[in-house]
Amino acid sequence: IHLSDLHIGNKCQNGLLSQTKKIVFDDIRFMISKIEKIDIVFFSGDFVQQGAQYEYLLLDDFLKELWELFNSFDQAPYLLCVPGNHDLERILDENDPTQKILTNMTNEDIKDGYFWEKPNAYLSFIEDRFRNYSNWLERSTFPKPDNLVKGYLPGDFACSLKINELSIGVVGLNSTFLQLNGDNYLNKLGIYNQQIFSLFGQGYFEWLGKHDFSLLMTHQSPEWYESKSLKEYHDEIYTKDSFLEHLCGHMHEPITTVNSVNGFPSKRVNLCPSLF
Repeated sequence: IHLSDLHIGNKCQNGLLSQTKKIVFDDIRFMISKIEKIDIVFFSGDFVQQGAQYEYLLLDDFLKELWELFNSFDQAPYLLCVPGNHDLERILDENDPTQKILTNMTNEDIKDGYFWEKPNAYLSFIEDRFRNYSNWLERSTFPKPDNLVKGYLPGDFACSLKINELSIGVVGLNSTFLQLNGDNYLNKLGIYNQQIFSLFGQGYFEWLGKHDFSLLMTHQSPEWYESKSLKEYHDEIYTKDSFLEHLCGHMHEPITTVNSVNGFPSKRVNLCPSLF
């Protein structure tokens, strides 16, 4: 199952979340009656609304009920997820010098240099913004693969799964680490080859080749990426023989696109509708 954009903690949910939950849970019961087994729940970000600690406690309550539903069918699917722009905790000081630099990094500075060399002040700032998300994920008891590898940015991961004799690779990348305030970030975000390198070194395509198919998951879809990121996405990340499909959210409307450029095998991007 691919889920996204739950936004637990949104004040608009008052009085409505139980109604939404009933619809979602009834739909899952229907799906299980048709496909019999659910092995993985992919969640492409925006679990919560403001990234606050108390919201993650509310999230635990929601997910606990969801996994109790799975357990009632003798199922315990893995939870694989990436953070969204509402899963980070923003600071109130818009004049913070580190944030001001990061929110204006639409140039080459963040793409090729200092930012990708641990430790540095920019990375530390971003890690602090995602601290509640990272702590929640670390302590959560929902099933996760034993071989899950963490990457450079909070939420980056890779793992391998063996399901029904199929070998499946999953890569999750944080595409929202620069969305640090409420501005319009269209064409200002991205995923980068450095994130892939942190996970695999020089062995990216060797890792992909060990699987029958692999999936990529981010929060934002490619139309949100800045030009350099979009080029790396096409040339180095989602290339020929890399991923079967790219799962994402953020837009709240379900859209599936299949594109082929210059005769290359088509690229499938699946935007998940919002849970709330």
